[in-house]
Amino acid sequence: MLSDSISLTAGVRQGGIISPLLFSSYVNSVLTSLEDSKIGCFINGYCANSFLYADDLLLLSISVSDLQILTNKSNSIFKELDLQINSAKSCCLRIGPRFRLNCAPISVNGSNLLWVKELKYLGVFLKEGVNFACNWQPARRKFFIALNSILGTLGSNPSLDVTLSLFISFCIPVLTYGIACFSLSAAEIKSFSFAYNAYFSKIFKSNNANTIAQCQYFCHIFPFYALYYDHIRYSFLLKYYSYSLSQQPNSLNHDDFLEITKLITKYNFLIGDSVLRRKAKIWTLVNSLL
Repeated sequence: MLSDSISLTAGVRQGGIISPLLFSSYVNSVLTSLEDSKIGCFINGYCANSFLYADDLLLLSISVSDLQILTNKSNSIFKELDLQINSAKSCCLRIGPRFRLNCAPISVNGSNLLWVKELKYLGVFLKEGVNFACNWQPARRKFFIALNSILGTLGSNPSLDVTLSLFISFCIPVLTYGIACFSLSAAEIKSFSFAYNAYFSKIFKSNNANTIAQCQYFCHIFPFYALYYDHIRYSFLLKYYSYSLSQQPNSLNHDDFLEITKLITKYNFLIGDSVLRRKAKIWTLVNSLL
């Protein structure tokens, strides 16, 4: 049923409870129109040419000409909604075997968008290259800034309990932001572990890997690979696979399916395990390795 007409004399306060819902409804026509165009990337027959989070729009295309068509279509819809594309904050990035070749620029309202080697989307830095990859160096840099700020404030001989609490509460979220969505390589996990272990190296004044592992163990702290990658990665994948682990994966999610089954085997996870139960199983394996 429809209610009586209501005259709106003021906008919705930014940050208000209803703001995200109204904005989502307001810009939904953008995604609908782009999907109906049947232009851009398709995955297993599903049109995946656009992703929108708040006011950050990501367009995906396998050709420059299709990308220009999608851009023009988005721009025309935005004009109908009284919104504008900020060409100064927009850019293009190429991923594939021919990413180094020059190509025609993408134009928006008479301005050409730059082809960049790296772009930031939702706090994660995506890189150009043959394959999809991310640049995690900014996350590690922010992690060290937060860590040095805490240690510098607490002084030369801080309480171990206080520093550990602040380290876990403020530094770890900076370091692990977004990594649950990606399948990290062994080199990337090693790089994250090096940054993670730097705290323990400074607190316990040792660079020996075995000493650091023992210090983490007796402080009841998990190694980086166990809790801050394996566990959060499994928790992320479990939300998708909890009802389909027995089904045959398709080509889109085959690699993720293999990864979650590998983690289940490694730690003897069960689908119904609670978070505490999963951490207990991880700790059991870590204990056996030490």
